[in-house]
Amino acid sequence: SYLMASAYALVGEEEQALSWMEHTVRVRGWIDYVYFTRHDRFLERVRGTRRFGELMGLARERYERFTEAKTLAG
Repeated sequence: SYLMASAYALVGEEEQALSWMEHTVRVRGWIDYVYFTRHDRFLERVRGTRRFGELMGLARERYERFTEAKTLAG
């Protein structure tokens, strides 16, 4: 799903890209918001959208809960 999001973003299909990106985060559980927001060049066209920002907010929350739980367990 991430590859589909990247491909659609690359060709300017914003809605399709964001739909696949939502699947990547919400369903597949890929929460590496740092990579998505700073490093992934394929997602540049959708980074400035409100929907992408909200989705990355969710990814960040999940990431922080994960790292906090990992710290407490370790």
